[in-house]
Amino acid sequence: MLRKTIAFVSAAVLAASCSSGCATVDAVPEQTVSAPPDTIQAAPVYTPAAVTDGRFTLMYNPDSTLNPMTGSDTDNMLVASLMYEGLFALDESFSPVPVLCESYSAEDASTYVFTIKRDIAMGDGTSLTADDAAYSLNLARSLSKFAGRLDNIDDVTANESDGTVTVRLNRPDGNLPALLDIPIIKSGGADRFAPAGSGPYVYTERGGEPLLAALPQYRDAARLPFREIHLRKCTGSELVDLFTEGKIDLYRTDPTGLESVETHWDHEIRYYNTTTLHYLGFSKRQPILAVPEMRQAIGLCTDREAIADDIMSGAALPARLLMSPAYGIYDSGWEEPPKDAFLEISSIFSRLGLSDYDSDMFLEYPVFGGGYAAFSLDFIVNSENQRKAEAARLICDTMNRMGIDARLRILPWGEFIAALEEGDFDIYYGETSIPANFDVSELLLPGGRLDYGKAGAQEYAPYIDAFLASDTDARRTAAARRLCDMARSDATVVPILYKQYTIHTGRNIISGMRPTQTSVFFDIIDWSVGRSFFTGGSYER
Repeated sequence: MLRKTIAFVSAAVLAASCSSGCATVDAVPEQTVSAPPDTIQAAPVYTPAAVTDGRFTLMYNPDSTLNPMTGSDTDNMLVASLMYEGLFALDESFSPVPVLCESYSAEDASTYVFTIKRDIAMGDGTSLTADDAAYSLNLARSLSKFAGRLDNIDDVTANESDGTVTVRLNRPDGNLPALLDIPIIKSGGADRFAPAGSGPYVYTERGGEPLLAALPQYRDAARLPFREIHLRKCTGSELVDLFTEGKIDLYRTDPTGLESVETHWDHEIRYYNTTTLHYLGFSKRQPILAVPEMRQAIGLCTDREAIADDIMSGAALPARLLMSPAYGIYDSGWEEPPKDAFLEISSIFSRLGLSDYDSDMFLEYPVFGGGYAAFSLDFIVNSENQRKAEAARLICDTMNRMGIDARLRILPWGEFIAALEEGDFDIYYGETSIPANFDVSELLLPGGRLDYGKAGAQEYAPYIDAFLASDTDARRTAAARRLCDMARSDATVVPILYKQYTIHTGRNIISGMRPTQTSVFFDIIDWSVGRSFFTGGSYER
């Protein structure tokens, strides 16, 4: 039996989970290869900068919970990430960094024993226990928000005598810690508005006004940039004005989502990577799409750079392979892009015998016994997201120019989902949040939650299993390469891009930010805040 033990040097890293990791089409996380060169950009139109009010203020919805396990309001979950931490956090390359975990051992990548750090203060005056950690993980397993990423867990138990938590899996996963940025709350806190956590700030009220106060017992309290963080109710329509006036100091947005916020005040924008994938999925109801080379040709009709840079306004990483280019073990040398996509597409058509036999400007394929058959491809996309619809239109237009009769249907959300569930499509433009261990089973295996077109192939199983079971970076890298090569060759799905989110702050207010998918406030103890931000220089660190 292979057994490994890993011990960590004490790391002061702030973390709380913001994304579900569930496999769902068009899922939006609750919540680096980034914008060049330092991930900070200025808005294109300039107006005078507002005078700060000397208070750091975040958006807040008083009508929604701050409980990170049950909450869904994106503004409140951003606030909650200052109150709660996980056993691990993800860095910019989606690598797990220990936070509340002192060390762990893994037996055959199937049974993990995590030792919880001692003397970690909780917001209610108690100390973190192994029972708190086990309670939180078991609670997460029962909630749709986290259940998708934790399906592989069979059992979680605590041993309070030695401060350990044991996690047993139903199949090996050598990178389980990447999934354990789940926020840890006090045992029994499932129904509380703001249960106790181990983060640097606690929720309180002063004169009826909500705020976050620095936890005096926090292990790095002396290094926190703010003694208190104010919370302010702010609707979407009010955000631009309040941000411009300096009354909201930081907000997060999904630039490619349904609601993007644009402000023309000169300010700083930082990008961070996510594991949210845009892709093309296929049905095999038409014989021509059951041929991998045909799906490869459609992939070659997909201009990822144009979609990422122009349609998604640069808030995305073009993805030629199934895994994110920001993933720590990813190697751009794996990509092997064609020297001439047009010639490669033409070569594929020639090998498949596709030609415009009837001179109607579209391709047909030869049939047994002589003759040919025409085909058209039904391509569906959700109408609510105009950027996705535009991206799908670009791909569809390219396919038509190459002789593929593709017909785009832009459907309202309900009709789009119905078409997926009924298999009423040939191609669909999808979005899903991939778990941080890059388990792509739901996309590629038969019966997966995203296998709408029954295109999944059991041949992927040994590649996925080998990748997940890898217990060293070298083995994981080699297995990832083989899985990516298999996915590129079979083209069950065509990856398009991985999304980035943006963080907006006033100019020259904060430096040292390292936002990640786990938390916008990752390494908040290393932030530097401009002295001019504080009225009259009254702030004392």
